[in-house]
Amino acid sequence: LALIEAGRTAERAAEPLLRAHRHPRARVALGQSAAAAGVLCGMDVSDGVLQDLGHIAKASRVGIQVAAGSLPLHPAAVDLLGTHAALDLALGGGEDFELLLCGPGELLGSLSRTDLPVTLIGRVVAEHPGEVTVWGEDGAPYEPPRRGWDQIRQAARPR
Repeated sequence: LALIEAGRTAERAAEPLLRAHRHPRARVALGQSAAAAGVLCGMDVSDGVLQDLGHIAKASRVGIQVAAGSLPLHPAAVDLLGTHAALDLALGGGEDFELLLCGPGELLGSLSRTDLPVTLIGRVVAEHPGEVTVWGEDGAPYEPPRRGWDQIRQAARPR
């Protein structure tokens, strides 16, 4: 949608992004490996990374801190939309066909050493239960324009 809004879908650089959207690949092998390794908390990213992390934080009564600079940004998204827009999409977009996993750092770190791509993007903390905080590379809190898709709030809006 961001590419359509930016009028950039016809550009050659958009091809890998459009292909990934049209033909998503479920991360089944990663989910199976994570479960076999003992990861007990995971979910798909369907409503946006921050929205879905918020569900985990609330249900688990923990805070979650995300390092904005650790999120993997597709080079084509950065090229076509710019770093800030690509970051905002990574944090608040949805339909990513990715998995969020929570567990002890050493356990998740061992997954990142397999042939399955895993990126550690943050940590669970006791402070601020139910909240997800994003920290920019400058060490300051970062608030993207959206935190994801909330079906309940969207459905409650008057038309």
